[in-house]
Amino acid sequence: MDTSTSRFTSSSWRRGVGDISRHEIAHALVQPQDPGAYGQDEETSIRAWVVEGFAEYVSCRFDRAMGDAGVRSDLAGEKFDGGLPGQDFELEYSSVGANYSLSYLAIRFIAEKGGEEALFEFVVDHYRKPTNLDQQLQKAVGMNESEFETAWAQYVRSNIR
Repeated sequence: MDTSTSRFTSSSWRRGVGDISRHEIAHALVQPQDPGAYGQDEETSIRAWVVEGFAEYVSCRFDRAMGDAGVRSDLAGEKFDGGLPGQDFELEYSSVGANYSLSYLAIRFIAEKGGEEALFEFVVDHYRKPTNLDQQLQKAVGMNESEFETAWAQYVRSNIR
């Protein structure tokens, strides 16, 4: 963690430190499930939107208002194309934060549709077997990947108005 950033130096540093700490702990909790499959190949890799979306979900788990504020801030002025973030967050939108917020909304959508237990099972299973995304989404929310992306895009649009 870069302790020179405003998360650590602003007057509200306690909130920022808590936020980033929960995010990084979420990564640490599921990383042991990774069989070395995180990379650039979207067909065989753990999806970046699952990795970062889960960490953001855990970070905002007990403060939905903070999550909503982050989404509004990160997506302000962005032209949403309806697609899930790809593997390279640097290339998707004009801000990396937009990709984090869209990923957070994908994970939150799974939790709201299937429940948190289904969400946690989805994340662990996806880390273990990243090539089974379609089946994992089917189990978690009853939709294949295409149906999920369409329903999630509607969810995003309803949350950024």
